[in-house]
Amino acid sequence: MKTKDKSIDLVAYLNGKKIAFEIETGKNSKKQIHQNIEKCLNAGVDKVYVVAVNKRAFKKIIRSPTIHQTLFHISLY
Repeated sequence: MKTKDKSIDLVAYLNGKKIAFEIETGKNSKKQIHQNIEKCLNAGVDKVYVVAVNKRAFKKIIRSPTIHQTLFHISLY
């Protein structure tokens, strides 16, 4: 799904709900992770799933400032 400036990695629709998936490889900074989550929320999704492909990415996600500001799901591969 294309937003104003960037694309959401994956968007799924289930029972009328829009669900965003952001895939995190660990290459983004904590600030970029935060911006990706905000991008999804600003696009009007109902839920955001952040999927970490490795432990390094997982650690960056849980240290992102957005973790403490909003509710979303984190999955480790």
